[in-house]
Amino acid sequence: RVLSDRGRDDDEHYGIRKPSGIEKSEQRLKLEEHLSRSIGQGGDMQMYRVAARDGGGKLPDKFTETYSAFANTRGGTILLGVEESSPMPPEDPYKVVGIRNADELVREIWRVLNDPGKVSANLLYESDLSQYHVDRKTVVIVNVPKARSDDQPVFINGDRLVGAYCRDGRENVPFAKGPG
Repeated sequence: RVLSDRGRDDDEHYGIRKPSGIEKSEQRLKLEEHLSRSIGQGGDMQMYRVAARDGGGKLPDKFTETYSAFANTRGGTILLGVEESSPMPPEDPYKVVGIRNADELVREIWRVLNDPGKVSANLLYESDLSQYHVDRKTVVIVNVPKARSDDQPVFINGDRLVGAYCRDGRENVPFAKGPG
């Protein structure tokens, strides 16, 4: 599902008023609503600035580790193309940096999750991946559900012993170590 005004390259031409520093765009409000819903359901959240030498973006190195940790704990939301604001103001806890080639990144996510050598179980449905277009920048959201007991532990790189992670606060920790 893509929430966007894609195709409107010239907002002024269509009479769309740009939001001031205080006002928020409709797309940003939809993104915030999506995030509030995800957090309200008890899930965790991890933000990644997606970067590459060409600025097009690539899957972060810790993506599969975070996927495993969320799946083995309570589930959670991975935000790609977003970073935490620093210092984090309560009214705007994140900064949209965007992903230049989001469609390619989404294809890479599916490729990795469907490769049993990379991840033991793909728990996602198509509806668990979405793209939001905020301030002319694209954000990819991955909603990772908690794995059913017969799918646990979800592990990475084909190694059930050291490739399984869980969440401890805002950190991914090896499953064998456990939280605390």
